[in-house]
Amino acid sequence: MIIFIAIAIYLACSTTGLLLLKSSLAHQSVKSLSDFLQMWLNVKFVAGFFLYAASFLTWLFLLNKKDLSVIFPIVIGLSYITVFAAALVVLHEEASTAKIIGAVLIGVGILFITIQK
Repeated sequence: MIIFIAIAIYLACSTTGLLLLKSSLAHQSVKSLSDFLQMWLNVKFVAGFFLYAASFLTWLFLLNKKDLSVIFPIVIGLSYITVFAAALVVLHEEASTAKIIGAVLIGVGILFITIQK
């Protein structure tokens, strides 16, 4: 049960962090050190950075609990699907047929990986 909670925390922190980072960088150009330092004054950027860092710490917990060959495809596959869906809804990115089919195939792959013998 703790693994499922950790995966959910990872997905929430990672997806939200990436969305905040992307939206904070949407209208900003980083061409100099001062531009880079200016990013740290943006609340969205800082929140996104710390949420993404929290997802990394959760990832370390998951690596400690499960085999890499099992946890990596599950978490990364679910991450792709959640980021893809959130980017469509929050950032209004476009979904091509190929991306939708890819997300479905990733979901099917995750099911195969999680099937117990």
